[in-house]
Amino acid sequence: MTESKLDFSVLLSVYKQEKPVFLEQALASIWDKQLLKPSEIVIVMDGPLTEQLEKVIIDFSKNATVNLLRLPRNMGLGIALARGLEACSNEIVARMDSDDIALSERFQKQIEFMRTNPDISFSSGYIAEFSDSVENISGIRKVPCTFERITKFTKFRNPMNHMSVAFRKTDVLASGSYMDFPGYEDYYLWVRMLQKGYRAGNIDENLVYARI
Repeated sequence: MTESKLDFSVLLSVYKQEKPVFLEQALASIWDKQLLKPSEIVIVMDGPLTEQLEKVIIDFSKNATVNLLRLPRNMGLGIALARGLEACSNEIVARMDSDDIALSERFQKQIEFMRTNPDISFSSGYIAEFSDSVENISGIRKVPCTFERITKFTKFRNPMNHMSVAFRKTDVLASGSYMDFPGYEDYYLWVRMLQKGYRAGNIDENLVYARI
């Protein structure tokens, strides 16, 4: 499998406080309802989970291509994602949070964007925020889209919506990967990638419904 065939991995981390129904919806959105399905879904179980969460993951694994990675204790998002990234088989990796919902065309649009822009190392898109239902959107969180605007924006705020990010594994690893920096795991990674000369670009469309 090669990138030219749009092979990619999806990476997400789950910990015990997640609600099973939210996880179930998130997983369905990145597999059952996607126009372009990932080649694999890497799920990091960040410490022991509840029986209900375990059941959601095991049931989902029966129909989807899943690579489960169990951590013996809760390590935090940065370490969990770093371990999970090492387990990803493909060069292109898309992030997903365990309680959000991806639009059905997310990967079709985003992976094509990465394929046709080989100079882009990481990208994201807009997210639509909701609390109870995706029918009731409370706001759209936009991000700068051009590389020039992204570099300027980064000096003040995170230029990416983490739950809608896709990146090239090789470039992330060359920048030191995710690190243990609670609340800023992704922001710290993007800054380091930009400092090393890697380029970023965002898509000016909603890609994910983000639960707030």
